[in-house]
Amino acid sequence: MINQNYEQRWQAPLPMGQLPRYEGKWGYEEAAHLLRRTSFGPTSIEIEEAVNLGLEATIEQLLEDHPMPSPPLNYYFPNDPKVPIGSPWLNVPNTPDLTTLTYRFNCFNAWLIQLILRERLSLREKMTFFWHNHFGCSIVHDPNFVYDYNTILRSNALGNFRELVKRVSVAPQMLVALDGFLNNAKAPNENYAREFLELYTIGKGPQIAPGDYTTFTEYDVETISRIFTGWRVQGFKTTQENVPVKSFFVAKNHDGNKKLLSDRFNNQEIRDLAAGEMAHLVDLVFQKETTSLHICRKLYRYFVYYEIDEKVEREVILPMAQVLIDADYNIRPVLRNLLSSQHFFYSGFRGAIIKSPLDFCFSILNQLQVELPDTEYEKYLAGHLIYSRMPQMQFEYIKPPEVAGWQPYYQAPSYNRLWINSATLHARYNFAYNLSLSSFDFPTFSIQGKPLNLLSLCKDPGSPDKVVSSFVKQLLPNSLAPAQLQEIKDILLGNWSEVDWREALLAHKAAPEESNLEAILVQKMRWALLHILSLPEFQLF
Repeated sequence: MINQNYEQRWQAPLPMGQLPRYEGKWGYEEAAHLLRRTSFGPTSIEIEEAVNLGLEATIEQLLEDHPMPSPPLNYYFPNDPKVPIGSPWLNVPNTPDLTTLTYRFNCFNAWLIQLILRERLSLREKMTFFWHNHFGCSIVHDPNFVYDYNTILRSNALGNFRELVKRVSVAPQMLVALDGFLNNAKAPNENYAREFLELYTIGKGPQIAPGDYTTFTEYDVETISRIFTGWRVQGFKTTQENVPVKSFFVAKNHDGNKKLLSDRFNNQEIRDLAAGEMAHLVDLVFQKETTSLHICRKLYRYFVYYEIDEKVEREVILPMAQVLIDADYNIRPVLRNLLSSQHFFYSGFRGAIIKSPLDFCFSILNQLQVELPDTEYEKYLAGHLIYSRMPQMQFEYIKPPEVAGWQPYYQAPSYNRLWINSATLHARYNFAYNLSLSSFDFPTFSIQGKPLNLLSLCKDPGSPDKVVSSFVKQLLPNSLAPAQLQEIKDILLGNWSEVDWREALLAHKAAPEESNLEAILVQKMRWALLHILSLPEFQLF
């Protein structure tokens, strides 16, 4: 439980179909909570912009559509005979020895990092990763397939959940990853059918008997595997021209016999609809309220809190599910209702979730105002370096460890606490160290935080107490105890007095070209920032 007052949050039953709207104070703390949960590492400037916009306008901006990004480029590999440096490699054949696969994956990973860094005050990247976790599809060894799958999720990130399930079910990467492309009438393969029910749509209800759950039965898995027969892919690791990535239906490989679902689905009978059987099945499954409840629980754990007790189930999840059903499974209305609700802004939720490696890394990159270099080549180098640090934190964006996604999003009772162990904590500290006190160095550029930029946001930079308070406000979800603030102040000043600090700032302002003085001020701030980034409180959002 968050605290002992958890049960006192609600004094009256919530109306079905809507969560009560938040009508409380809208200031920096509230805007910061919203943006930290809906984007990756919002800056103090963006939080202030949200304060000025107001809650409703901020949420509408978060939910806006954006043009799809340009595809990734070949940024460094000169040995690709078909893709010059600076050109996109999408749907270009691989070399016969497949040496192009590795560099294209590197390009894709660096491209992902750039997208997240560029996409400010938008829910799209946050939801794209949500779907990567929800549809825990393991990587296949073709970057064209991985790009295609990522594009499906991004283009539908805030769209219709039912239609997204239809697209994912026959997505080339999913068909390869869960052996759907091998599924045929003579030998039905149950891999995708099982995950389709248990994880991706209706969810696994309480077990009634072996192979029999409140939501589906083992018989349904067998039947649905027959419905999914007949789908094939093309373009996998192709070295041939004009063979784009796509899935297609082969009627002779499909089981055209009658299928009868169990009483969990009202004994629905499905006759031969050829390629249309898959979409028909999805429509049937989405007629069950349990499907809306399953996805709303996952949205709640992603955006609000990981524990769902009976009260939250009754007073939050049920209304969310009704909003989703009433919206014909469009995701935007349910997110709009959740993110503008009284429940979402309950103060006990601030700083109550441990950051994922994505949230952790980008909260440093953005809040320390790390600047990427100017050239496309250097941006890709920087993006690849950032991506390469996350596996040390036991996370890699395009490699969900299981079909259920990452354990911190579903594994009770630990949930997000699973992000932290001795190995991942050490990797997090090293990342924070490099961007605050040190740097990531390349031959032509370095990546590091900009303490003077953070200092410029402080209203009274001549006061060490105000500087510390400003840094804490920008970087942490909650305030610190007086003793902790004093410790940061002591680190900031070192052997200086408060008068020394003020005079040094005045001297620097009068003569900013005095590089030695600037270097001393910056170094003092770097030590203080590293200490803040090393606090347990920084792991939270």
